[in-house]
Amino acid sequence: MHRTTDQLLQRIHELREDLLDYLDSRLQLFGLKLIESGSRSVSQWVQKVTSAIFMILAFVFLMTGLSLVLGEWLGSQGLGFLLMTLPFLFISLYFRHRPSKIIQKRVEEEMYKSFFSAVDAKKKKSSDHAK
Repeated sequence: MHRTTDQLLQRIHELREDLLDYLDSRLQLFGLKLIESGSRSVSQWVQKVTSAIFMILAFVFLMTGLSLVLGEWLGSQGLGFLLMTLPFLFISLYFRHRPSKIIQKRVEEEMYKSFFSAVDAKKKKSSDHAK
């Protein structure tokens, strides 16, 4: 009887250790997935910001060149720059007085699409592993 109780206590102790090891492993896995997700988000953000910066620079140089050409045609570089500025002034005034709901809606749609595609990918990955 005493031996059976000792074996039972030993088995309970082993199960407790296995459970703690399992929980520790799951916690480490969660941390690794969190780091992976965070690094993916940061790298995508850096890529988009870098791309936007170079696109803005290209656009600025293009507009400067067009302003110089237009100024040369009109005989006044100042007038060329002024005429190239007017469309941007009107566009900025348009966006300044327009509600931002359209932009907000597009941003939300992109974020939802990104989030749910990630969730679907995880579900597919977990169902593939289950098979």
